[in-house]
Amino acid sequence: KGSHELQLYSLGTPDGITVTILLEELSETHGIEYDAWRQSASPTLVDTSVEPSIRVVEPGHILKYVAEKHQAFLPAELRARTECFNWLFWITAAKIDLGDGFGHFYAYADVKVEYAVNR
Repeated sequence: KGSHELQLYSLGTPDGITVTILLEELSETHGIEYDAWRQSASPTLVDTSVEPSIRVVEPGHILKYVAEKHQAFLPAELRARTECFNWLFWITAAKIDLGDGFGHFYAYADVKVEYAVNR
């Protein structure tokens, strides 16, 4: 366990990088600090500021949790907030079609499948 309230477990995958970018932005704007551990392909955040600690999984949920916790980057007005979440949830649901699949098949798959890379 690190010395800060937020503990991020993630590898250098696009999902993990997305969460790290938000945490770095909040570090600059709100002074939050976090510890990062290279341990999980799918990011997991542990908030140790409460007892028992809260685990948050999946990048979209982590982004929402951290933004709400620190009251940052989210509109207060209902229509604008709903639109923000529409886009957040759409991109996290669609990412497999938009690039994650390519990254896996191009760089990590044991068997190179030309169709999967070229699609």
